[in-house]
Amino acid sequence: VEADSGGYFLHLTDINSDNSLAENWTFSSNLSVGMNDNSLEAGVKLYPNPAQSAITVEGNQHIFNSFEIFDLSGRKMRAQNEINKNRFTIDVEKLLPGIYILKLGSINGENMVLKFSRL
Repeated sequence: VEADSGGYFLHLTDINSDNSLAENWTFSSNLSVGMNDNSLEAGVKLYPNPAQSAITVEGNQHIFNSFEIFDLSGRKMRAQNEINKNRFTIDVEKLLPGIYILKLGSINGENMVLKFSRL
């Protein structure tokens, strides 16, 4: 009832839980881009967040070969392949202010997803 387009939305309480079970979902109105993402615990840093013109991605134990940036409606805003670095910078100056999803691909086939905001 709370997630009825009145400002709330549904989200999984644990990303590893079974999303077909109702008890694994809760409502939220929190659109913050805090630093509590599971991928950050794996040694991936994204800074500054929020950003104005560029973001830096740093993965001490990850070598990234690609990235994609999506807006919250799922539109791909930017992408790049063949990075092959554990630290790189992405120009976000042409993005409109808002919240974005950054999908990182590593050379071992692992994908990570981070959130950031553009001021």
